[in-house]
Amino acid sequence: MQTLFKISLPAALAFAAVSPALADDAPIYVVSQSAFEQWQDDVSSDLDRNLRNASYRQDGRIESGIVQIRFRLDENGRPTDLSTYSNSTGTAARSIAYRAVRMLRDLNQAPVSGVRDAEFLANVIFARDELDHARLAAKLEQSEQARLASNGAEQRLVVLGG
Repeated sequence: MQTLFKISLPAALAFAAVSPALADDAPIYVVSQSAFEQWQDDVSSDLDRNLRNASYRQDGRIESGIVQIRFRLDENGRPTDLSTYSNSTGTAARSIAYRAVRMLRDLNQAPVSGVRDAEFLANVIFARDELDHARLAAKLEQSEQARLASNGAEQRLVVLGG
């Protein structure tokens, strides 16, 4: 059984990116919606490629589930201070997701104001097949809606993948 990596960007993610992000209470706003959507597509393609590369070295079975990784950017636009926001799968999938996120580059090119102070959330779905992915994507969408409805820093994350 092969693990399916599929990164999609539902409309809710675009809304999440427009929400102000917590950075010493300075809001972060999308400068251009079309440029932001193109940037999201590019980063999602990079993340998908990184997931495939990271999983190639993985021995053993990867369980279906969702891994969410929260991070900031260093001065070069690379992910730093990675932490697990949530993980509904095992440690193998979490390790793959961490490696894939760490390999992302130039995230400081996001067309948003205050990107250096932003906090990001990478959503990674590990699925056995398309049906499993659809089920997990629906679960992630519910989780994202609850996060957006909350008050606080979780509402203000720049979201990738899903």
